[in-house]
Amino acid sequence: TFIPWRLMTGNPMPHNLAASIFAGGGFICCVLMLIIIVRGAKLKISYQAIMIVLLLLGICNTVPLVLRGPFMYEVASLSAYFWSMLSLFFIFSFLLLDKRKIIYLGVSSLCFGLAIASRFSYVYGVVIFLVPLWEYLDRNAKIEESFKKMAVPVLAIGMPLIGIVGMLLLYNYFRFDDFLEFGLTYQLGILRPIDYPFLSIRNTWINNYLHFLHGHVVNDAFPFFHIQSIKIPENIPIPSYYPLFWVRLETQAGILTNIPFLWTIIPAWLYLKILTKNTFSGTIQSIASTLLLGTVTNWLVVSFFSYSQIRYVLDFLPMLLLLSCLIYLMIYDHFHDVPIGRIILQCIAIPMVIYSVIANIGMSIESFGQFKEGNPEFYTAIERFFDFIPRMINLMC
Repeated sequence: TFIPWRLMTGNPMPHNLAASIFAGGGFICCVLMLIIIVRGAKLKISYQAIMIVLLLLGICNTVPLVLRGPFMYEVASLSAYFWSMLSLFFIFSFLLLDKRKIIYLGVSSLCFGLAIASRFSYVYGVVIFLVPLWEYLDRNAKIEESFKKMAVPVLAIGMPLIGIVGMLLLYNYFRFDDFLEFGLTYQLGILRPIDYPFLSIRNTWINNYLHFLHGHVVNDAFPFFHIQSIKIPENIPIPSYYPLFWVRLETQAGILTNIPFLWTIIPAWLYLKILTKNTFSGTIQSIASTLLLGTVTNWLVVSFFSYSQIRYVLDFLPMLLLLSCLIYLMIYDHFHDVPIGRIILQCIAIPMVIYSVIANIGMSIESFGQFKEGNPEFYTAIERFFDFIPRMINLMC
């Protein structure tokens, strides 16, 4: 993205433009994945269901929050988001299309290598390729024949990854005289990650509280949903070295508090698997396994980080949202001949999605204060347009 722009204009690409391109590209990849999943699995859904999943994937993935203050770090996170979504698209194409072409795995590996180059913590996410390899494996053949057959997809996945990671390590060596120096030692900012244990299991409690459960403020002041400064309950263990003072300067929004739709994932999956005896079958099971592997792996990595940032959630939330949307569409399809079932499902899903969308839009407008400062007249016009809401609340109270 940056090199073509520099060649065409002679100037570096602005961070806000690069962030917008990666954010838009990532959303397009999510839409394409939904299309091939719905068509490949022959799910019977409605335009209403499609609108619900598009709103979740487009607004509730923390991308709008990250876009409010795009700098080099946010560009890297959004770049990794885009390339990982594109990689998943080609994995799903390999799993869903009638003719499983090895080229899809090669392109997917190339894209995931670029995600690793954007944000090296994604290197652990290569476990997602275990699913297509397992699907390609002929479990009825002899061991020798299986190894011969598996050589082609293993090379298709391994060569691009090894090539890109190898070039990244060489770049590190030529720039920092160290293959494993990714710039952390020279990171700009008030907080340097290497001043603290960079990856530690002791950080999981505090980081996961901030990532999942940290609340937000809801009141009658526009935009009604506000990111609050960090408040840690007394029962959350905080390591003595944890840079809480600096982390408090950032704003956080726990994804389970601002996206209540996520609370439905486990009950919905249990309903499909146990009550309806409708287990994920075939390629849908493989797609769900891929998303679950990617989500859990990236979540564990950011849980161990030396401190928490709101953009870190972007490493695993898009895959978690895709998984939740897949389960939702599966249940919607299950009720295709039961109108009352779809009505009950929508009565649960629609209020949650509306709350999630409004909450994320509100917090995105307020995030970093840049929208109000950079567009004061437009901000005031929007605030006046919604002025009837606090007046109605005051009348009702």
